[in-house]
Amino acid sequence: MSNTKLLILGASGLTGSFVLKYALEDPCISEVFIWVRKPLGISHPKLNESVVNFLELDLNESNFPLVDSVCCCIGTTIKKAGSQKAFYDTDVTLPQTIAEIAYKKGVNTFVLQSSIGANSNSTNFYLKCKGEIENRISELNFSSFVILQPSLLLGNRKESRLAEKLAMYLMRMLSWAFVGPLKKYKAISSEHVAKAMVFSSLNPLPKKHTCTYSEIEKLANLY
Repeated sequence: MSNTKLLILGASGLTGSFVLKYALEDPCISEVFIWVRKPLGISHPKLNESVVNFLELDLNESNFPLVDSVCCCIGTTIKKAGSQKAFYDTDVTLPQTIAEIAYKKGVNTFVLQSSIGANSNSTNFYLKCKGEIENRISELNFSSFVILQPSLLLGNRKESRLAEKLAMYLMRMLSWAFVGPLKKYKAISSEHVAKAMVFSSLNPLPKKHTCTYSEIEKLANLY
């Protein structure tokens, strides 16, 4: 879909930074809106950057940008958030609020980066939260709601995560073992997830679609 206007949430993160890169480069996207905690230092004629405090963000239909699609890459860790409540506010409450206003504003497509294993009934707090936000946005009935559930994301983060680096090394070494039902747990490039998100924004899949490793790679290859 040409002349698409896109809002990116989490544009400073691992996947979000690639979503922003591809969105700015894509001639089919005419305007890119991002909300960030601090300026990214990027200048581009298509870019509309707003520096906000997400936890104090006064959101309503009047100040929500007029866009066709939303790519939500918001995500944190309990360690970084400081508590389970702060994590929940960032990963569930904030995306839900934004999605509700986006729906009221007439946004057609919402693309969410979630996680493999997301389940609102999970005993794992992280996966429970991811499942909960999937369910809440699903209830809004967007014309197109695409959920990407990657496993471990491959890429260079701005902050150092030793445990994650070790996991990446092991996942690469054991990549051959992730076949059949285990394939959805295979580590995936954050760039490929970003490509799949941008493609889904420009080529909306009808109703709700949940994509794991193989589906994400297919969408990325189509972009």
